[in-house]
Amino acid sequence: MVAATSAGCLLASDYLSDAYFHDQNYYAQHGWPKLAACWAAAAIVQVLVPRSEEVLAGAIDVSPVKSVLREKDGLFFIPIKFWPLVLFAAGIVFYFVRD
Repeated sequence: MVAATSAGCLLASDYLSDAYFHDQNYYAQHGWPKLAACWAAAAIVQVLVPRSEEVLAGAIDVSPVKSVLREKDGLFFIPIKFWPLVLFAAGIVFYFVRD
């Protein structure tokens, strides 16, 4: 789910930046479309990360919602709960890495 979300956001960012700026090299030459795509993927994954009962106990009128993912799920031996942070940091790195 993390890989599909990340790939989808990056591909959408590439397509949208090419369509908006009418330049097929814009995505490769600028870092902000990759930054925006990684941060969007991080936000989507954060929504999909399952919440523990202790965190929800302090919230007002919040009932536990079933998540597609489980707490023990992961990608590349990294637990799912850390992937939003990984994607956030990857966006910052990709902002400075060009072409």
